[in-house]
Amino acid sequence: MKFSKNSITTILAVFFVLVVFGFVAPAVANAAAINTATNTNVTPGTQYTTFKGVSVYRLHITNTGDAQDTITSLTPTPVGDVNDTVITLHFYKDVNNNGFVDQGDTNLGASAAFASDNTKQAFDITDVVVPAGGSASVLITADGLSVGNAQIFRLSMALGTDILMGTVAVDTGSFPKLNTDPLTASDTAPSLSITDGASDPIAKTAIASETGVVVKQLSIAAAATSDSIVSFAITPAGTENDTTQVSATKFS
Repeated sequence: MKFSKNSITTILAVFFVLVVFGFVAPAVANAAAINTATNTNVTPGTQYTTFKGVSVYRLHITNTGDAQDTITSLTPTPVGDVNDTVITLHFYKDVNNNGFVDQGDTNLGASAAFASDNTKQAFDITDVVVPAGGSASVLITADGLSVGNAQIFRLSMALGTDILMGTVAVDTGSFPKLNTDPLTASDTAPSLSITDGASDPIAKTAIASETGVVVKQLSIAAAATSDSIVSFAITPAGTENDTTQVSATKFS
């Protein structure tokens, strides 16, 4: 069978069209975060008019998407009759999600007092990664300076936009997110009792290089008004060399 030059060109052109138009490119799905915000109520209780390190808000971001995201800034709204300029907030990544600051939690910086009363304020925290298919928690604590007797203070995330994410905004449903229980100030000074704990260890022998040895347990109770422990000063005793034979001291 013979083909003219023109017929061959036509056949090739038809074949090319069939190949191009018969091909369907596979769909490419772009990975994306899907962020939802919730909060867990904390109970600040009754605090003396000057206080430090009291937990006032717990925020959780859950990412059900397939790409990580970051929390970059938080803009809480103060609620109550306290003059908010005497309140300083601190922000922590609550690594073990237990609702109070302890060893292993990360200070996110941005600590500052409210610049004005009854006004929401942005705090640019160190970015907190929210992994794909995972979650992250931020704990906010408050210090107060000469708060008025019987005045109350609470925090709220009034809008979804008050939680600034690096890539995808949080779900805007179910706002505001207010901490239910207030912090109440009292001019009654706290009365503390400090005793040995129920599991205070007896004398024991520790092997060389042993870790996690419990050496003391204290029971600390406050009457009427709560208080916050902000530091411990401990005095070592014994025949060991404290600088070379004790590698770390942990409080929990």
